[in-house]
Amino acid sequence: MAESAIDDTGDSCSLVTARVDGACGARLPLVVALHARGGDAASETERVRLRFGAGPDIVALGAARPCNPMQSNLRSVAAYAGFSWYLGDDPARPEAASFGDALAQVEAFVRGIGRPFVLAGDEQGAVLAIVLSLFTPDGLVGAHTVRLSSPTIDGWTPPFARMDGIHIVIEDSGDTSRIGLELERRGAVVDVRDRHAGLERWLESLPADEDARD
Repeated sequence: MAESAIDDTGDSCSLVTARVDGACGARLPLVVALHARGGDAASETERVRLRFGAGPDIVALGAARPCNPMQSNLRSVAAYAGFSWYLGDDPARPEAASFGDALAQVEAFVRGIGRPFVLAGDEQGAVLAIVLSLFTPDGLVGAHTVRLSSPTIDGWTPPFARMDGIHIVIEDSGDTSRIGLELERRGAVVDVRDRHAGLERWLESLPADEDARD
């Protein structure tokens, strides 16, 4: 397995990324990981690898905003360590401008993937993952969220796109009934539980690169 490497995603997206290769490569969907508030891209690859096993390729995106808005990143104070995707103390109440900017950056990244992928998000990253899923970007086959909150964003109405064939796993969320019902109403296949013990098998069940599987 390759070591994590920090690099840039290219012209379409300005986010820092951490990439690590899996044992199965393109035979499984790519896992695009979005960290929680206070996290970063490199540490997110470790969280996702522990949950999904050794098989998938993983690329973790890093938020651009330090948790401390007045300094670059004051890690000596726990509340200021790491990075946040959007402003606001409540993950379910994103500040609209910073949330829109983060969503646009993640969307720009996934547009260039060119293979089936899964969004895997924790807390703020889970909110981003589920909102981007509502737009059904090309290549999206599933989403895995931990500590997801159903977001309320001032001045924004979510699109109503069909999500047929997209599989969603929601773990450890306090708003599961509302979120799950909304996604199912759009045609998504939704699995809600406290802890999903079979993520490797779940990932293997999703569409991937057919040429790589042959």
